[in-house]
Amino acid sequence: MSAQDEQLAWEWFEKAEHDPLTSDILLTSASAPPDVVCFHCHQLGEKYLKGFLTWHSRPFAKTHDLGDLVVQCAGIDRRLSSLQQLANALTDYAVDVRYPGLPYSDPTLQEARDARDAAWAIRQAVRLSLGLPA
Repeated sequence: MSAQDEQLAWEWFEKAEHDPLTSDILLTSASAPPDVVCFHCHQLGEKYLKGFLTWHSRPFAKTHDLGDLVVQCAGIDRRLSSLQQLANALTDYAVDVRYPGLPYSDPTLQEARDARDAAWAIRQAVRLSLGLPA
């Protein structure tokens, strides 16, 4: 890994850490908007997976599909293939929940909590793979 790639990976991770903070703050509210929570959970997963690829100097296409990103990451560390189901579950939250008229219905508060858990699991797995503290 080049020093430039390492720096950019750290920038991905730093940006990613804003998403669980936002989700946690929203989830403490009685009027938490589940769609916004789910979007931030997707973002946490996306930024960690893209940071992982950057860390390993692997280019990636402009995408919000976490399943595709997991496949690329698993090519580097096979253990990350275990994230496929979680990544697929979060992918719909990239776009569909943010705009009216798209096929995805509004997520429930429980789905938002599940998305939070899935995103956190992706974060933890990437950090473990890179030997970073949880």
